Amino acid sequence: MADRRRGGAGRAGRPRVLVVLGSGRSGSTLLEAALGDVPGVEALGEVVHLPERALRDDELCACGLAFSDCPFWVAVGKNAFDGWDRVDADELIALRHEVVRTRHLPRLLAGSPTSGGRLRRDALVERLDALYRAAAEESGARLLVDSSKMPAWAALVAYADVDVHFLHVVRDPRGVAYSLGKEVVRPEAAGTDLMHRTTPREAALWWSAFELAASALRARHPGRVTTVRYEDFVADPRGTVRTAVEAAGVAVTEADLAHVSRDGVVLGTHHQVAGNPVRFTTGPVPIRPDQTWRRSLPVRDRRTVELLTTGIRRLRGYR
Repeated sequence: MADRRRGGAGRAGRPRVLVVLGSGRSGSTLLEAALGDVPGVEALGEVVHLPERALRDDELCACGLAFSDCPFWVAVGKNAFDGWDRVDADELIALRHEVVRTRHLPRLLAGSPTSGGRLRRDALVERLDALYRAAAEESGARLLVDSSKMPAWAALVAYADVDVHFLHVVRDPRGVAYSLGKEVVRPEAAGTDLMHRTTPREAALWWSAFELAASALRARHPGRVTTVRYEDFVADPRGTVRTAVEAAGVAVTEADLAHVSRDGVVLGTHHQVAGNPVRFTTGPVPIRPDQTWRRSLPVRDRRTVELLTTGIRRLRGYR
């Protein structure tokens, strides 16, 4: 990794972290991978799921190795915790379930949990601080990308000792609903385990909830939330990657964006934990408009999604 990295942690030695938020199947994994090939940027994947996917289940890192065999993550664990065997995965999972819930978002944003809730929150943040710091040191990256997507997780990261910025990725909810209804195999898991699926109604409700939550996060952290539409990424991949990186306070040159063209991206090997299977892809990847939902999403389902997302959908520029 050192051969394509420049610099180190964020200002004053604090890691600079870009947290991606938005609904599932919003195209964030491909965008994160494109970001991860910018010199000085390290894509970590969905850190929120690291305790169960990586520590407990030892699933594959995006580099193709089991988490326990990945040199990058082994080094991060050694640096942060004197080895991953010193970390209790079940404890982390329990802490996250108690703290990082959508219904707890108002308290996370307001900073007013109960005394017990504050202790649990701070215990989770302490471990997160150590992980981000170690990832920045081991990669030499100027910017870490955490694509966890959950607004409550983004609100939690704001308590960490990092220079945090947020990238809000939004996609047409009809496309999201269609994608969330498809069967997608998780290659990192044994057997034929599938990614989570939802009904169009559930997808629409979650999309609306996450958009409202993203708006609340923007109000709480003005100037730190940048919104990009997946459709704009498809139309201008290089411009969108530049916008995302520079919004996090990292300057880029045209040479830094050489892997991104007008209609595709050349992906290298990354170390993302959890996320869409596209993170295992390397080499040239075309970026084209995904209009399948326009033909294949049943009219009844389409109308359901449109009804449940009308106001916010139009606010985001989708008719």
